[in-house]
Formats: sequence, structure tokens, C-alpha cells
Amino acid sequence: MPPAIGTQAPWVSGLIDQAGHPIEREQLAGQHVRLLFFRTDVLPTCPVLGCDSPGIAKAPGRTYGISLDAGGDTTGFIQRFGESFDLLVDLSGDLARAYGINQDTPLPCIVHIGPNGQIRQIG
Repeated sequence: MPPAIGTQAPWVSGLIDQAGHPIEREQLAGQHVRLLFFRTDVLPTCPVLGCDSPGIAKAPGRTYGISLDAGGDTTGFIQRFGESFDLLVDLSGDLARAYGINQDTPLPCIVHIGPNGQIRQIG
């Protein structure tokens, strides 16, 4: 079950970006953050990513793409969308589970986190 809107956004330790740099909760403090959960097999037909990716990437704050594929083709993601998104590696799936996202969740799923660290929207 996903966390409630208005509650503190969960975070897990050990997340790294596509360059291997650790991403910790403290780095996101005071910023709008969007977590974009996706599967690489939906990229070619995904209307949200296909049409709105520039809008999401240009919105204030940070956007992180998180593939739910084990060892997913994040290279393909970068080739399609450029480096407008940072990608987080969540090999354990702990971050997705913290937001109630699993293989039955319709994707993509975007989590909006406010600068106060609280969840503003999941969907």
C-alpha cells in the first residue's frame, strides 16, 4: 500500500545514480522531487514519457527515473530521453516497495515530493 499524501516521503539508503554517485535524502531537502518509476518495455509506447518528458524534466526541482526491470536497459532510456533525467539504481526494489509499487502497478508512476519532504501526489 502506498504511503498517504501529506506524509514524509520514504527513502532508502544505498541508492546510486547512473554515474555511481550515492543519492541521499539530505541532498533533496528543500527541492521539488519527482520519482518516475518505469519499465523499459513500456518506453516505446508510453504516452506520458513520450509526450511529457520535456515538461517533467524542465519542471523545478529534480526528476529521477527508476527502472523496475532487474538490470533494465537504462542505456536505452538515456538514449531516448537524453540526460534530462537522472536515473536511480534500485536493484533491491526497496524504493519501489516503499511507495507500494510492484509488478501490478500501472506504469509509469510518478511520485511528487514537495520541498518539505512530504508526498504531494502519487499517480
